This record gives sequence, structure tokens and C-alpha cells, in this order.
Amino acid sequence: MKIMDYLGELHERCLEFGNQLRFDKHHKLHFELVALYGSLIELVGCMLILLKTNAKIGIPSLYRTFLETYVEFYNLVRDPRYGYYREASFLKEWLKVLKIAKEKKNPYLVDISALSNLAAIISKNENELQDLIARGYKPLTIRQKFGRADMLKEYLSFYNFLCCESHSNKRALIDRHANIINNDYELVVYKTHPDEKYLSYTDSAAGLLVSATIDIHDHLESPARDQVKGLRQQLDRIRSEEQK
Repeated sequence: MKIMDYLGELHERCLEFGNQLRFDKHHKLHFELVALYGSLIELVGCMLILLKTNAKIGIPSLYRTFLETYVEFYNLVRDPRYGYYREASFLKEWLKVLKIAKEKKNPYLVDISALSNLAAIISKNENELQDLIARGYKPLTIRQKFGRADMLKEYLSFYNFLCCESHSNKRALIDRHANIINNDYELVVYKTHPDEKYLSYTDSAAGLLVSATIDIHDHLESPARDQVKGLRQQLDRIRSEEQK
């Protein structure tokens, strides 16, 4: 079985095992962990769709979102206090929108601008953010998030290439659309790449989704947690076979 085939099987098994997860929906930590994990499953599902169609240009950008989601999940499942950093980031970004809406100059924010208690909402969110910062929970940069997940090497290498794809950097444009021939090139739309080009994404996604699945079932003490651990052994066997 190839890793790409395994990723599809893994996606389906995660959905099946997910039916056995039980959590307190009124518990903030439980909600965020399960929601982040659900995003990981869905993002893998989206990657599988792109792999099966001639839409592979979207895979790196999609994988960037997957990787950032995994970092959030990893940090939170290992330290519940990480939720305070996430709350600080939420408030910081929401305040940006609220303050722009208050100026009543942005046509895309007219509904928010019309709120009669907008000033009170801004004040409340500012106070909550300042309280978190005073307690040591300021919004983290993406580098700091990767650092807390012990993934700084990934941030300084692999993640850089993913950002170039998302931003349509010159590097990405050359790879997507230029067929280099001698000292010349031809411009191509829907350039055909072999599936092997996307192996790093599929292999990494499989490994991270397996890890997240084991973590969430362990954390919530799921009745499927022993079965889930078998996913790691299966992935190791497939990786070993592909290296032969």
C-alpha cells in the first residue's frame, strides 16, 4: 500500500474512531481540542480530493493550514494553559476588526458598525486581552507557536516553502508554471506533476494525523484508544515498504 492510499484509509478510520469520542461540550478545552482535531481530519479530506483531481496547485497552501492547525492542537493537548494564548490571539484579531468597524468607513463591516453597543464590546475585549497579558498570556507569533511545539526546524525550512506557495511568491510561480528547456522556458497552466512530488505532504499529513488521533483518544480516555495506537504501527510498516 502506498502512503497516498493509506492517507485515504486513515481519513476514513479517523471518522469511524471519532464516533467513540465523548467530551464535555461546555468545557472550553474539550471544545477546542475536538474542533482542532476535526479540522485536521477535514483538511486531510480536502487534500485527498485535490490529489484525485487536476487541482494539485492547492495542496501546499492547504497543507500549510493543516500544519498550523496541528501545531495549535499539539500545544493545547500537552498544556491546557495554552488555551489562554489562543484566547489572547482571538481577542487581538477580533479587536482589529471591531476598531476598523467603529470608524464606519469599511463597507464590508457595516453590520458590525451599526451595533449600538460597539464601544462597550471593544472596551470589554480590550480589558480581557489586557488581563491575559498581565497574567503572562500575550498573543504568540507563528514562530513562537512552532517553537513551543518543538518544531522550530520545520518552521525555518518546510514552512517557509509553504508560505511561498500561499503568497504566490516567485519561487512558487516558477515551480507552478515554468517548463525550463535549455536556456528558455514555456509558460504552462495546469502543469502536470507526478504524484511523488506531493509525497512529502501526504507522508507528513499521515504522520501528524496519526499522532493527533492517538493524543485525542488518550486525552479523552476513549474506548478506542488501544485500537487507535495500531494506526502508528500500520504507518510504520508502509513507510518501511516504500523505502525498499
